Parts: sequence; C-alpha cells; structure tokens
Amino acid sequence: MWGMVHASPALLTLAVSGVFGALERADDLKGAGQPLDPAIAAAWTALGWFAFVRLSRFGIFYGAFRAWIELWYTLDALVRRNLLGYLLTARRSRRLPDTPAEAVSRFRDDVDDVAGYTEVWVDGAGFLLYSAVAVTLMARVDPLITLLVCAPLLLMVLFVQRLSPTIRSYRRRMREATARVTDFIGETFGAVSAVKLAAQEDRMVAHLRALGETRRHAALRDVLLTELIRGVNTNMVNLAVGLVLLLGANKVRGGAMDVQDFVLFIGLLPRLTGSMGFFGDAIARHRRTGVSYDRMTRLLQDAPDTTIVAHHQVYLQSDPPPAPAIPTAAPLQELRVQHLTATHPGGLGLQEASFHLRRGNSWWSRAGLAVARPPCCARCWA
Repeated sequence: MWGMVHASPALLTLAVSGVFGALERADDLKGAGQPLDPAIAAAWTALGWFAFVRLSRFGIFYGAFRAWIELWYTLDALVRRNLLGYLLTARRSRRLPDTPAEAVSRFRDDVDDVAGYTEVWVDGAGFLLYSAVAVTLMARVDPLITLLVCAPLLLMVLFVQRLSPTIRSYRRRMREATARVTDFIGETFGAVSAVKLAAQEDRMVAHLRALGETRRHAALRDVLLTELIRGVNTNMVNLAVGLVLLLGANKVRGGAMDVQDFVLFIGLLPRLTGSMGFFGDAIARHRRTGVSYDRMTRLLQDAPDTTIVAHHQVYLQSDPPPAPAIPTAAPLQELRVQHLTATHPGGLGLQEASFHLRRGNSWWSRAGLAVARPPCCARCWA
C-alpha cells in the first residue's frame, strides 16, 4: 500500500502534463482553424484521470497508515516480548551483561530504533518505483538534464559511506552515555537511605550532573552528524533543482522543449529529489540501527539469531488468554533434616544438625544437634 502511495504522484504528474499538452494542441488547432473537440476531450480525460488517482490515493493512504501503525506497535511488542521471554525462560543462569537499569535503555531506545528502521523498507519500494518511473520519463525527454538530477544521489551515497564508521561510533557513544545515566538513577533510588545517612546528597547530584553533561555532548554529536548529512543531501538536491530549472527554461525559450515536457520535469522533480534524500538518509539510518541491534544481541548473549524476531501472539487487539493454572503440590506433612552443617566464615553456625518436624507441631527433636555458638548465647540456646 505504501508503494502505491509513494508511486502514484508520477501518475498525477502525467495527468497534469497531459492537460497542458491538450491545451497546447487546442491552441495550435485554433490557430489552424480546425475543430477543438479532440483536444478538449483529451483535456477532460486527463482531468478525470487526475481526480481518480487523487481520490484513490487518499483511500490507500488511510489503509496504509493504519497498517503501518499496527506493524510498528506489533514489532515493538514482539521484540520486547522475545527479549524478556528469553531472559526469563532460557536454560541455565541468565546474568545480564550490564546492570538492570542499563538494560532498560535497550528495551526502550534500541527496540524503538530497530522497529522504526523497518520504515525504510516499507517506504523504500514505493520511492524506488517512483524514481524508476520518473527517471525513465525524464530521460525520454532530455537525458542530460536527467543525468544532472541523478548525480547528487551518487554523491550522497559516497559521502555517507565515508562517514559510516563515525556514524556508528557517535550512536554507540550516545547510547552508552544514556545507559550510564539510567543506571545511576536506578542505583540512586535503591540507596536513598544510605545517601541521606552519609549526607552525600550534593556529591550524588554533582555526579548525576556530570553524567548528564557527558550524555548531552554525546547526543549533540550524534544529532549534529545526522543533521549535517541531511543538510548536505538537501543542498545537493537543491543544486540539481536549480540546474534543471535553468536548463529547462532555456530549452523552452529556444523551442527545444515544449510546455508539456517542461511541466512533466517540474512535476516529477520535487518528489524525485526527495526520494534521493530518502535513500541518503536510509544509508545513515542503517548504520545507526546496526548499533542498536548489536546492543540487543549482547543482552541475549548466546541466544539463536532468530530469537529476537520469533513469532508469538502479542494480543494488541484482544485480551490474552488466562494464564494456565499452576498445579498445586500436596502440603508438606513432615520435614526431616539429617547431618546439616551450615557455618559462617567466622565459625558460627550449625554442625551435624539432625531434626524432624511434623505438620501442625511447633517443636522438633534435636537428636544429634551440635551448635557452634559463642558463650554469650548459651542461655538463649538452653
């Protein structure tokens, strides 16, 4: 559906250029004294086609938007469900590679980055189809101007490719700085009493301020690089648009290009240049998403590759089924302990303790009970 939404403007531009072509032919027929009916019929046909494509695009957009929202939230819920499910149910002990507070940033920010990255693939087919149609139509009119329009795309790909290591490095530093802030806040909430007892509130606040400043610098570098790439893409596209307008206007004035073809160029150009900017941004986004994916796989450690995207029902539109009943074991009737030894490093504890306790009784037989205890506790134990 999104492919149709993004590719349909090419049909709209064809309809508009058809209207101008019909009006130009009507002017020629009028100058030659011939009937205008064929040209007028062609103009109305082009207008009807324009109205049909426009209205259809609105309906497709509504369905595509609802489908995309459902896809986004399904991916978010599915990935988070699989991450948490593996940590809780996988065999053997599952120790987090970092602190629990730091893992929160992976469940929150990294999952959002990976789920949002699918937008590139949802929209990419439509932009690619539109670009292919637009370049084909424009090349049939003037190959030189079309080449000038496509040149920025190659320059953007080379530019982003050179910056790929820097993009990944800045995104990783920003995520790590965010994780340190989250980790510190989590530890602070768990040690409020200790901080107040030691009167270290000012030092804790100062440390939090330092972590926040580090995160601000890391986020500023990441955002600045992103906007730099976007700005370079936009300026390259605007340069190509200016060249097309200058060359196209000169050709129209010289009679080498008619009004219909010029309208076709002008109508296809804005979205074509926007598609080029989209592809340039998609390359940078691919590099940043790789960092988020690596952080999620580190959280799962030795999990299979398909664990993160394993299919499960997420129940976005319905309530989940009730949890299965946990089988209850028969109540314990008697507890017997024989030769139990449990001591602290200092030597205090139990040695060779044997006893049994029946259900409903509050006493036990201490046959063979040997307790290592200090003399001060003799009265209590007696």
